Parts: sequence; C-alpha cells; structure tokens
Amino acid sequence: MTEQGEDIAANAGAITSLGSALAGKASATAVSSLSTTVTQQGASIGANTQAITALQGTVAGKASSTALDQLSQEIATLGGEGLQSQATAIRSVTARLIDLEMGLAEQEALGLEGDDATRQAVATAYQQLDAYTRFVEGRVQSEASRIDGLQVTLAGKVDTSALNALRVTVVQQGDAITVNGNALTSLSTTLAGKADASAVTSLSTTVTQQGGTISTNTAAITALQGTVAGKADASALSSLSQTVAEQGENIAANAGAITSANSAIAGKANASAVSSLSTTVTQQGGAIGTNSAAITALQGTVAGKADASAMSALSQTVTEQGEDIVANAGAITSLGSALAGKASASALDTLSTTVTQQGTSITSQASRLSAVETSVGDVSASARFRTVVKSQPSGSEATMAMQVRAGSGSVWREAGIFLRAASDGSADVIVAAERFAVTDAAGESVPFAVQNGQVALALARFQQLTSFNGKLVIDGINGTISVYD
Repeated sequence: MTEQGEDIAANAGAITSLGSALAGKASATAVSSLSTTVTQQGASIGANTQAITALQGTVAGKASSTALDQLSQEIATLGGEGLQSQATAIRSVTARLIDLEMGLAEQEALGLEGDDATRQAVATAYQQLDAYTRFVEGRVQSEASRIDGLQVTLAGKVDTSALNALRVTVVQQGDAITVNGNALTSLSTTLAGKADASAVTSLSTTVTQQGGTISTNTAAITALQGTVAGKADASALSSLSQTVAEQGENIAANAGAITSANSAIAGKANASAVSSLSTTVTQQGGAIGTNSAAITALQGTVAGKADASAMSALSQTVTEQGEDIVANAGAITSLGSALAGKASASALDTLSTTVTQQGTSITSQASRLSAVETSVGDVSASARFRTVVKSQPSGSEATMAMQVRAGSGSVWREAGIFLRAASDGSADVIVAAERFAVTDAAGESVPFAVQNGQVALALARFQQLTSFNGKLVIDGINGTISVYD
C-alpha cells in the first residue's frame, strides 16, 4: 500500500506456476495469477480484480496445446457523479500438430511432393464476454457483448472459421434514449489457391427517443459467396430492413427487401438476378403519402460475345394534402439482347395511371407505350405504339399513335398513324407516309392511293365533284359538267 497526500494505492497479487519437462521430448506448464488493485486519486476511486489461468503442453517438434482463462472486473468513480463498471471474461484453447507426413495419395491430391509434403494442423476455439456500464454528466451507457469463434487450419492448404457475435447497447441522456442490438454470424472455408466459400448473416435493431421524436430501425442481411480461384464464382445476398420515425405529428414508415444472386465463369460468362421490394408511408401534419415499388432485374453475359437482360418494375404512389389527393401507378417491362458489335434487339412496355383531385376538380389519366427495336451493324428498325386517355370535368380526350422506322446510317424511312378524339366534338385520323393505299383483301387491286402528294383513283363512283373555288361542278347523277365564271 502506498499513500501520497490524498492519493492512495493498494495492490495484492498471487502467482502460482508449475512446470515439468522430459528433456528434448516433452514439456508442460501451468500458471495461475490473481491480482487486486484499489486506487484513490483525489475524488476518483478505482477497484480492479483479475484472474488468469494458463496451461501449455508440448511434444517437441510434433504437437502442442494451450488453454487460457482470463477474468477481469473494474469499478471506478470518474469525478463528480461519474461512475464506470466493466467486466470481461476471455477463454481460448488451441491445439497443434506440427510437421505431419503425408502418404503418396494425399500428396497427389494436394499437389505436393518431396520436402513440401509436410503440414501443420491447428484448431482454435475462443469466447469473449464483455459487460460495460458508464454514467458521466447525466449520460448513461450500458453495453453487453459476446463473441464466439472457431478456426481450423491445415497450414497453407485449408482454412475454415466460424464467428458468432452478439451485442446490445442502451444510451440515455436526459429525455434522449437509444437502444441497439446486433447479431453477426460468419462462416468461411478456403482451399488455398483453389476455392473458397463464405456465409454471413447480420441482424440489427435500433430504437431512438429524443423528446417527442421516436424512431425504430430493423435490418437483416444474409450474404453467401463461393469461388473457384481464377475460374468461377457465385454470390447471393438477401437484405431486409424497416424503419419507423415519429416527430410530433409527423410519421414515416419504410420497409425494404433486396435479393441478389450472381454467378460467373471468369473471363467467359456471368449471370445475375436482383429483386427489390420497398414500401413507404409518411404523414406530415395533414399530408399523407404512401409509396410501393417492386423491381426485378435479370442479366446474362457471354464475355465479349453476347448479353441479355430483363427488367420489370412496378410502383404505386398515393399522396393526400388537405383536400388534394394524387394516386399514381406504373409498370415497366424491358427486355434486351445483343451480340457484341454485331446485332441487338430490345423491347419496352410501360403502363401508367394517375388520378388527381384538387378541391372539387378531378382528373384521371392512363397511358401505355410499347416499343421494339433491332439492329445489325448500322442497319436498324423500330416500332412504337402509344395510347393516352384523359378525363376531367372540362372535357376528355383520347389519342393513339403508331410509328414504324427503318434505315441505315443517316438514311431513314418512317410511317405513322395518329388518331384523336375529344369531347369538344373534334376527331382526327392523320396518316404520315410516302405512300398510302387502299386495296382489296387479296391485294390485287388498288382503287385508291396517295403518293408523292397526288391522289390516284383507279375507279370511283360519285354524285357530285366541286372544285375549291366552285367554278367547276361535275354532276355524276345527271352526267353534266358545268363551268362558271
């Protein structure tokens, strides 16, 4: 014990050690250590206790094993009203076999021979527990964690491990509180230079309150990966998450799910798939909004030669602010395939609907777009079809457009038809083409055609034809032609 002014330190320790050996052949040791320490420095006081036990055994040049057990705890005042308390437990065991000789069959399987045909085998297991609490200047933090680990190694050739970790934390400062929990599991196996595989799962939760603001968050992630070195690899990922937040009258809720899968043959081909789902609900005073989305994407590639992709996306949104309401829904489908530098083909289809209410005014609209396109070198062709319908108290309108286009380089030809009808009494059909013709079902006769700005009639029956200025009238019934000045 020592004392200097107001500073005091008291320490006690006990160490026990045992050892035995068979010279040059084997040895064994055991160590046990106990210690306690109490210190006071001004207003600060600390107390610490520790117990360590260690065991070790060796067969010289052949095998060894170790075991460690360690316990410790600490309590301390941090000046003023500050306090800290902590406890830790660590346990570890390891076993080794050194310079193992291999038979010819095993040497061949591992690609070894001669002096390289020896190995070490190591197995380790460990566990750590921690508990921690601290209070400083009105802030309280409490945390507990646990880690479990396993590892087995065949030196230079095979390595496999497993890890499991848990942790919870609580923090409070005034009216603010945060609670967090985490769980992590990891598995890994490696065949050195040849292949490896891994799996990870992660779970987490968080709750936070700060005055009138409250939020919660939860997430789950699972990841898998496998690799054959330099030849192929594959991976898969699944992610789930949700969040809820409240601040006064404002509330937001969100949830998401993502699934991803990928595989590849190095330098030759790969394929991937992704699926994503999400939902969101928000309220801000009198405003409310909801959103949902679903996206699926697929892609495959033969390196430098060909690739193909497919994508589907669905979404919907509803918002309300006072007497104003907007609802929207959409669907998109896209397909694409290509031979690198030679040819490509794509297809797109989109659908959307919207309903809007603003006061007593209501508007609804729906549309669809379909498009396909192909190309070989600089020669390409495309076709599009679009329809739009819209209704509101002041009137309604419907339009439809069809277009085809083909060409190469800077030389193009296109044709299209446009249809429109409106509640105001107007209706149109517009044709855009270098040649427009009406033919019979067999296509043997063309009684009517428009080409190069001229109308061609093969056969016509009429009652009367009148020129724009009215000076020429041909009467088909009476068989007369009249010319007026």
